[in-house]
Amino acid sequence: MAYDTIMVFEDRFKNHILPDKVHMLNVSFLVPQMRREFGGCAGNIAYNLKLLGGEPIPMATVGQDFAPYRAWFYELGIRLDQICEVPGTFTAAHAKIINKFFELSKQIGMIKDSPDINSQVWEHALRA
Repeated sequence: MAYDTIMVFEDRFKNHILPDKVHMLNVSFLVPQMRREFGGCAGNIAYNLKLLGGEPIPMATVGQDFAPYRAWFYELGIRLDQICEVPGTFTAAHAKIINKFFELSKQIGMIKDSPDINSQVWEHALRA
């Protein structure tokens, strides 16, 4: 389970990232186009299985910001009883900047992984 943020940069990265200065990279890009999607492996698999008529049961850890994802899965009729919300953390996230020329091999991305929990917390959450 993850939130994906996709932004579109309206130029080519090579016009702003100098190869001989990459060791001291410090850049910011104005991205006038942006969208957020529900993503992550468990979320994507569950969604597509539901579209195919299945009854998926995703199992994942999520953070305190999971409410929009939860509401969407609830609307779709996807079970949430194997999702463990870890207080004080954030759901996994992926942010990607692509250029408007859709040179997919040229992207800048950042990933925040899923919340870590120990087995006792997981077992307690699943019994609740």
